[in-house]
Order: sequence, then structure tokens, then C-alpha cells
Amino acid sequence: MVLIFDDELVIPTVQDFCDAVYNKLVNNSNPDDKLNIYFSTCGGDLDLVKPITDLILKYRNHIKLYLILDMDSAGFDILQHLTDIPIYVTNTFRGSLVHTSHCDSARDIDRNKHYRKSEDYWNDKFIKNLLDNYHITKAEGDLLKRGKDLLLDRNRILHIFPNLIEE
Repeated sequence: MVLIFDDELVIPTVQDFCDAVYNKLVNNSNPDDKLNIYFSTCGGDLDLVKPITDLILKYRNHIKLYLILDMDSAGFDILQHLTDIPIYVTNTFRGSLVHTSHCDSARDIDRNKHYRKSEDYWNDKFIKNLLDNYHITKAEGDLLKRGKDLLLDRNRILHIFPNLIEE
């Protein structure tokens, strides 16, 4: 069984993905047959990371996860939540784009000083976690602090996440 997700993390795509995973596993006539999920994302809504990771972790014994292109933005967060399962990296995987969270869409609240202080607090925690646990350099942390993107190539991602296995 095979399932491919190469999309943005928005409600319709994540709902379709979760439904497809569940349906393929429930309707599988061979319990020894694993679901091979080929996954890539340009990022999206951070609130949608948890439904994906919870589903993968729940069915970890029935899923084999492959990274196919990029795990950008919220995709990097997915990798952070799946460190205790093996994830296979195809030869087409390129890396991850990482940045701090920011609210800049029309639906987000006005960026008043209290909101900005809260956003800065969580971004500082995110950067500290990267520095402490994910082999990010101080210069890279400073880049993120300034609101810039950090591109981590395939080799860096393989180094950062020891559970990744090259195919």
C-alpha cells in the first residue's frame, strides 16, 4: 500500500491525508502489509502538525514513512515530533527550511506590544531548543532571531535527526 502527501499543511489536505491513512489501514486485508507513506511539505499551519504526528505514532507499527522532497517550516516540526521512529530518506530529499513563527495574514490579530512580546517569547524558546538539541549554531540562531529563514540541507537534516535512514 502506498500513499503520497506532497502539499501544504492546511485543513483540507491534512484531513484528506488522515482519512486516507485511516481508510487504507482499516481496509487492509493483509495485516502484515505496511502502508508506505511518501511525505513532503512546504509547511503550513502549525496546529496541523499534531494530527499528522499523532496518527503516524498511533499506527507506527503499520506505517513506513519516507521523506521525498522537502520538510519545510511546519514540516521541520513534524520531524521534531517523530524522533523515536525510523524515517526513511529517499535520494530526492533535499532538506528543510526553518524559521520562527510569525503572524502576518489578514486574519491575525493586530501586532500590539503584548502580542509581540508573546510571539518573541515562544520564538526565543524555539531557537533555544534548536541551539540546545538540534545542532544549530549561534550564528544560525541569531539569523532566526532576526526573522530570517535558515536552510538546512539534506546532510544537516540527517545529522540533526539520527532516526533518519538513507535509502
